Amino acid sequence: MAQDASDKERPDILTLAPLVIDINFAAEGGLCVSEVLFATDKALNLRGADGSVRVLTNSMIMPGPGYASLLQDEFDKASRLAAAGMTFAFGFAGRRRLYDPEMPYDSLQKRCGNLDYGLEQAFYHFTAKSKDHCLYNAVFRGLPDNNSVRFARELSARFISGAAELKSGAADGAALERGVRKFCGAGQGLTPQGDDFLTGLAAAMMLFKKINRLEFQNCEYYMTLCRGSFKSGANALSFFFLDNILSNRYDIVQKSFIVNLFYGYRTRFTEEILKRGHTSGNDFLAGFFFGYINFYRRGK
Repeated sequence: MAQDASDKERPDILTLAPLVIDINFAAEGGLCVSEVLFATDKALNLRGADGSVRVLTNSMIMPGPGYASLLQDEFDKASRLAAAGMTFAFGFAGRRRLYDPEMPYDSLQKRCGNLDYGLEQAFYHFTAKSKDHCLYNAVFRGLPDNNSVRFARELSARFISGAAELKSGAADGAALERGVRKFCGAGQGLTPQGDDFLTGLAAAMMLFKKINRLEFQNCEYYMTLCRGSFKSGANALSFFFLDNILSNRYDIVQKSFIVNLFYGYRTRFTEEILKRGHTSGNDFLAGFFFGYINFYRRGK
């Protein structure tokens, strides 16, 4: 059994300070906000005049690509402007790059000896937390949802057949297309369950390919299918999150979760992802571990 790294060896990711944003009506180079996609007491999902999507949050745990952590008073100011339907701009307070969103694949590859153990422990923890989850039961256990609501039953059947197509899609392009179509846009949520699942699977494929542990012949085709399907779909946030993953950009919790698989597993980061959204975090991890169970080649 692999041993955890010492505290000195463990990358101290979570102590990195988030970017602080200054709301400024005349911010040079800032994003001019033209539409509020979604708003809560912790986050504002905004579409800029240029069509790009940004997430403003007052949480200190979620800095990453496209995310901007605000001081509470600045977040409240942005919320008031958004609620009033006003167009405003925001820009960076300073030019420091305090967080590197890219995954350090080269350094991680040197620590692959710990990865099998880290993945086993993470999957065990995820499974223990997901036994009542519709997508988990459909994808990993092939169990249909016997809910009295017709939508839930049909969605479960769609996920079961889609998972089978994705497995066959490792070497069969037509099956892969059918699988992606069955998941894309399917389910409930600000970002649909199927979109989160496909994004998590993309993250797993990116990781396993970079460290030469991926057994999936059509990997590049999968990425192309997802990018095209998400971009032409109606959900701008789904495309935003997928595009970050395909561009090797991760928010701080996603990055911490993956990096710590190589440094001795810690449950904290799995828990942080599982807390996201109504089911988004669970659906993302379902996709990631679907890739692990079906397309990961264990070390010798």
